[in-house]
This record gives sequence, C-alpha cells and structure tokens, in this order.
Amino acid sequence: MALRVLFLYLAVMAGAVRAGDTNHVIRWMVTGVPPKLIQDGPFRGTGYGEQQVALLTRHLPQFGHHFEVVTPARLWHEMQAGQGVCSVDIADLPERESWAVFSRHQTSIPGYRVLVLKDRLPEFSEFRDRDGRVDLDLLAASDRFTGIYVAGRHYMPEITRFLESPARKTHIDAMSASTRIFEMVAGGRGDFSFAATTEMNYFNALNAAAAPGGKAWPALAMMPVKGITAQVHGHIACSRDPLGRELVEAADRLLDDEALWSEFLAPEQRWMNDISGGK
Repeated sequence: MALRVLFLYLAVMAGAVRAGDTNHVIRWMVTGVPPKLIQDGPFRGTGYGEQQVALLTRHLPQFGHHFEVVTPARLWHEMQAGQGVCSVDIADLPERESWAVFSRHQTSIPGYRVLVLKDRLPEFSEFRDRDGRVDLDLLAASDRFTGIYVAGRHYMPEITRFLESPARKTHIDAMSASTRIFEMVAGGRGDFSFAATTEMNYFNALNAAAAPGGKAWPALAMMPVKGITAQVHGHIACSRDPLGRELVEAADRLLDDEALWSEFLAPEQRWMNDISGGK
C-alpha cells in the first residue's frame, strides 16, 4: 500500500515539475489590438484574446503558461524563431504553414472594411459602387488621401494588393500597432484605414462610455470593400515544434467539448453587434 502511495506521489510530482519546467512553458503572445487585448480604460481586462488565453491556461495545467503583449511583427518573428510560442485569433495562411501549426477550431468575423470619419463619407462616394462598396482600384488611382495600415497584419487579399500595388497613388503610412488607429482617423491624422467589425464596435462602446462632460471622439463609419465577401477566420496557432504541436492538439481536444467551445467564443461574440456608423 505504501509503495502504491509513493508511486502515486511521484507521478503527481513529475507532472507538476513538467508543467513548471521552462522547457515546457507556452509563451502566449497576444497583439495589443483592442478588443482582442484591452490594457486600459473602462473595459480593461475584458479583451477577447486575453480571456481566451485565460480559459486555455485554466484547462491545460499540464503546460506552464507565460503571457506577453507584442506587436504583429514581433509575434511572427518569435513564432518562426522560438519554441512553444502560441497565440489566438490567427489566420491560417499558406505562407505560415512552414513555421506554424493551427487548430482545427476556428472563430469567424466579417472581413475588413474601410474606416473613415462619418462626416467625410461623401468624399468617398466616387470610389463606391451601387452597393456602397469601395473599389480599391479606383481609390488607388487617387492622390487625394492618406491611408493608415498596420505593418505585419494579415488583411484580405484585396487590401493587400492595394497596399502593395506599385501603381498606387494614394499615400499610405505604416504603423507598428493599431492601438490608436481609430483615434488617428477620428483626429484627422489619416483619411482612412482598414479595420474589423469587432474593433469598430469597441471604439463605439468606448466613445459611449466617455465620462459625462468629457470629450468624445467624432463618429466614425465603415464601408465594405468591393470583392470582399469572405469572413476572417482565427485559429489558435503555435510555432511548428513538438511543444507547439502538443499545445494545439491539446487545445483541439479541449474545445471539442461544446460547452467549453461556447465559453471560448463568448468573449469575441460580445463585440459582434451591428456596426453603428455608415453603410
């Protein structure tokens, strides 16, 4: 009996050491893009990415877990060069298959749209079709505007072609992170940008939560882009090494449970209400 207790104790301790071993620690790297990660303000700590990582760390105690806030460029660099580097809400792209593994489970949100000041919507009317969608080819031929985009971020193919077009006359400024991209457009430091539905809804909620008497940002609007009909899918992704593979496989098994999958989706669904703004 004593021998059985000893073996049980050793097994438990071995598991504990494994979870705490620095060689078995997952480095969760989440980009500082609200509402994926909300570091300040009235919604601090309620970002859907940080809540999804928290759920995974609670239910996967066989791993150690370390949380880091990074830029998209840093995330890609670390995932290619490191081991056990993971993130959430990552698009599964062919060019990433050589250095990342992706979960079977995926989240989905509408594709990116063009973000502008609501009062300036008429200025973009000549670049929109009858359905109100922005024709990026027409916009690229104009030199009247300055756009903003986040370097290293995955946009839809139509937007990527616009950004990389050698014939584009529209001036474009790259940013390292999109934390202030809405404020830049609202403050007139850029004429337009590209953003997701969840981000727009976060900005509107933040504006609505402004303290009485405080200065609210002017209203923004989003315009759909011609040719973009697909949704943006997000996966749990890890560096392509044994530890990364082990985490992804464990996460997929965990999220096969319907109740846990619903719990995982809930924080992101919070920001999926209809956009308040232009059509």
